[in-house]
This record gives sequence, C-alpha cells and structure tokens, in this order.
Amino acid sequence: MTAPLRVVQVVCSDAFAGVERYVANVSNSLAEVGCEVSVLGGDRQRMTKELSGDQKGWWPAATVPEAIRGLIRVGHVDIVHTHMTAAEMAAATVRIASSGRFVTTRHFAARRGSGLPGRLASVAIRRLVHSQLAVSDYVAARVDGPSVVLPSGVPNQASVPPEKRTPVVLVAQRLEAEKQTDLALRAWQRSELALSGWELHLAGDGAQVGHLRRLAEELGVTDSCRFLGRRDDMAERYQTASLFLALQPDEALGLSVLEAMAAGLPVVAAAGGGHLETVGAAPDAALFAPGDVEEAAQLLRSLGADQERRQAYGQQLQALQRQRFDSSVQAKKMVVLYERLINGDR
Repeated sequence: MTAPLRVVQVVCSDAFAGVERYVANVSNSLAEVGCEVSVLGGDRQRMTKELSGDQKGWWPAATVPEAIRGLIRVGHVDIVHTHMTAAEMAAATVRIASSGRFVTTRHFAARRGSGLPGRLASVAIRRLVHSQLAVSDYVAARVDGPSVVLPSGVPNQASVPPEKRTPVVLVAQRLEAEKQTDLALRAWQRSELALSGWELHLAGDGAQVGHLRRLAEELGVTDSCRFLGRRDDMAERYQTASLFLALQPDEALGLSVLEAMAAGLPVVAAAGGGHLETVGAAPDAALFAPGDVEEAAQLLRSLGADQERRQAYGQQLQALQRQRFDSSVQAKKMVVLYERLINGDR
C-alpha cells in the first residue's frame, strides 16, 4: 500500500479573505483524494471551521517567524505549498534543512514582494522553489518566473429552482478602493431595478464602508441597498440571489465569481483580468467595459427583466464551473504535479 502524500499548506496571515479561502478549499480537496494535509495560517475561527475533519492539523502563522515555527512543528512532509511572499520566505528558510519539495501558488498579477524585504528574498525564493503555480493565465503572464497555470476550483453545488431566488443583486468582496464598489452603487441607481422591487446587497467589510454608505445616500438608493457586513452564510446567499455583480477589472481569477457560478447564479462582470477566463468563457457572457457604469446598469436592467434569460445564463455558468473549475479536478491535477516533483521531474 502506497503511503499518502504528506502536504503542508502555508499562508502567513490571521485573516480569511480570498487566498485563505483558496487554501481551505484546496486543503479539503487534497484530503478527499487521500493526502495528509496540515495547514498553517489564516483566521483561527474561520479556518478551523472551513477545514474538513480529514485535516492533520491547523496552526497559526500570522508572521514569518510563526510560520517557520509551524513548519518545524509539522516536521517532514513531501510537499511544502506556500501562498504569498511571506509564506514563501518562511518556507525558503526551512527549505535549507528540508528534503520536501517546495511549491508555491501565485495569486496576484504582480511581481513577487510588495516591499523591500520581499524583493530581496525573491532571488532566493526563485532558486529554491521547485514549481510555481498561477491561478489564471492572467496572473501567469504578469508574475516573475515561469508558472504552471492551475485555475482555482470550488465544490460543485446543486441546481437551484427559479422560485427559490429573490430579486436581489449580490456583491461579495472586501470594501476597499481597488474593488471599485462605488461603481456597483452607481450602476444600481441607473439600472432602476429598485422600482421593480429589487434590492442591492453588499456583503463584505473594509475601509470604504463609510464612504459607500454616504455615496448610497447621495445617490438616493439607501432604501434599496443593504450593507450586510462580513458574512458566514454566503453559500445560501448565492442560492437565493438572482444576479451577482463583479467589479474589479484586474481580478486574478475571482473565487466569489466561481462560487456564484457553482450555484448557477448569473454573473455580470467587468471585462478584464481573470473574469475573461471564467464568466468570459460562457457563450452569453454578461461583461461590461471596465468602469463603464452605463453598460453595467444596462446589463443589470436587461437581465433583471428576463427570468428565462437569467436561468439559461446561470445554467451556462454552472456547467462551465463544473467543467473547468471543479475543486476535485484541481486537487487531482495538483497531486499529479506533486508526484512528478517527488519523482525528480521539475
């Protein structure tokens, strides 16, 4: 009997945003295909809740020194798989005395290291990494070093009957400036869907909350907008909303978009970044030019008025997710890559 692959996933963080959700998803999927998986980093409460019971263990790793201690505690593994530069720095430090293979996933369309320490460490990291993955073609074209493109995957979801959905446009993202949530409010106002009983729901928190609330008041849409804050019930909301709005034009891939697609929720997205590889691959993709409020509003208006079109488009997106962005398929491909590295192929 072949021993299971021992893998540790590392992210230097005490948060639970897109990268941490990716780590939780991929760790669960790897455990399901027979790997022994340990996880370092992420918000303690959310990460331990999201990880399945098949995990070997979770340890905090908010800083590089804490991640180094965690890697030493975990001991020998076949694969050290890191996410973001700080985790790479920790793994590179431990790698000097380790025989495990060093894999990293690039989640952002930028060169390694936003600060001087990361840039200085990038030389050593590039030398020590055995394989670099990228979550999309968009990311692979913009990072330093060659990458194997392995798109993010999410679990498949059951189809939702139309009568279960409510007249809600859902936005799910951090409320930070780069996410361009103000465009959602402006497009919402111009769509005039509120006149037909629709609501705009904004799930997430961040530094822009106050600004966005004031903007909603200025635009006269406060009564039809709900600021939900950070939510733990997004799976249910994907199944009860009727439209999903994705705004960031340079999104690496968009995990929330994939989760919406998995639920058969029609997505209106900015025509840029990873959205072109997800939503953009659908025959009836509802894409608007980045920053174009009028085009975004028109797409919301036309889809909002046509339930049959929404249902057909949602089915297209769900089929696409199952074909290209299935978490179990992602895990199996990752295991193949791990095994090649262990056998000496780079």
